[in-house]
Amino acid sequence: MKLNAGLDPIIAIIVGVGWFVVKALMNRRQDADSWDDAERPAAPRPHLPERNQGAPPPRIPQTAPPSLRPAPVIQSSERRPTQPPAPAPLVRTISPPRPIIIRQPESPATPDLAKLQQSRESYARAAGLQNAVAQRLTAIDQQTARHKPAQPKAHIRPLAAAQIVRAFRNRTTTHQAFLASFVLNPPKALE
Repeated sequence: MKLNAGLDPIIAIIVGVGWFVVKALMNRRQDADSWDDAERPAAPRPHLPERNQGAPPPRIPQTAPPSLRPAPVIQSSERRPTQPPAPAPLVRTISPPRPIIIRQPESPATPDLAKLQQSRESYARAAGLQNAVAQRLTAIDQQTARHKPAQPKAHIRPLAAAQIVRAFRNRTTTHQAFLASFVLNPPKALE
């Protein structure tokens, strides 16, 4: 016990020193961030005139720009040959595209007739389907009208199942099984 009493102040000192180190690192990081901010030049503030100056600001006299002289025209004694005007562009008319017509025989081929025969047979079966469903539903109604419920059969449990149920209904055997599961099961660390 004396060994443990001697370690308590040492642990407290180690925790305190660790806390100061962490605090110093955090302060150093904040200082570095503030130096980064200080190195960037601050944006200049716009000039705001003072209020209630009394007199309006003086006007700046505007001077007229100096008049520009027109550029002198130089005429040469040599004449340049004049070029004839360019001919008008040729315009070609385009006729609209003509559709391509492909002739097909008007009578269906023989395989198409086989498909039509199958569809006729399917249509005939579907027409009789409503009558078949109606007959089946009336037969079901007659069976339910004449039906008498059967008596439930007694379920006989096997001998081993009856012993297990009897054991779990007894409180002491339940406690014993619970404690045995803790003792016989592997440790929690191995799960």
